[in-house]
Amino acid sequence: HDGDRVVKFSPDGKMKKWQYRVDDKYLFELIEDLESSDSGKRQRARIYNQPGAYGCSTPELDFIVDLVKQIPKVKGAKLTGAGLGGCILILVEKESAEEVVEIVNEKYYRARDLPEVAFICNSVEGAKFV
Repeated sequence: HDGDRVVKFSPDGKMKKWQYRVDDKYLFELIEDLESSDSGKRQRARIYNQPGAYGCSTPELDFIVDLVKQIPKVKGAKLTGAGLGGCILILVEKESAEEVVEIVNEKYYRARDLPEVAFICNSVEGAKFV
């Protein structure tokens, strides 16, 4: 989600503008790390571990992502869709799904007097030929 992020919320709810550095110096450091003998540096420098800097989220979506990432059974959360009001997908262990929905409803929707629109979806096998 960090590539889409525009703000970051601390566990106590304080908002801070998100700044992600993507400049030549940073890119050259990544190249050096990829050529390093340190396997940890090589792993962290891989392209799929770089968040990018799209910035197409909103503070509201970032709030929900940061909120649910504090829940132990949540494995990840991210923006999906076109951003600027898109949706958030939350990957959570099945037994905690209802708890996550309740936390989102309580801490986001009810706190803002908004309709509760969080709901549970089950993942499926994916696209395939019939």
